[in-house]
Amino acid sequence: MATGASLYRFLIQLYPPSFRDEYATQLSQHFDDLVADRGARAAWTRTSVDLLITAPRYRWESAMSKKSSHLPLSASPIAARRHQLATVAFLIAGLATPRRSAADT
Repeated sequence: MATGASLYRFLIQLYPPSFRDEYATQLSQHFDDLVADRGARAAWTRTSVDLLITAPRYRWESAMSKKSSHLPLSASPIAARRHQLATVAFLIAGLATPRRSAADT
């Protein structure tokens, strides 16, 4: 499941840098353990929900904790990640789609 692990490591970039610096290794290990223990589908289901809920929240907290920002709203971390979150949702939807077997055709 090297491709899935690589994709998850890429998606960890949705978290703010301070969070990634502290927790990226543990998140990656937890994902690998979930795949080994419960399978890829269960691992993606659990981590996808977590990414969709916690990454925006931590981004928001990170943006709000900055004392001042000279960036316009359109360049804020939250606005910059909307596209990435939409991509994650699209990927999740693709992973959740039932696959047809040869017997179904």
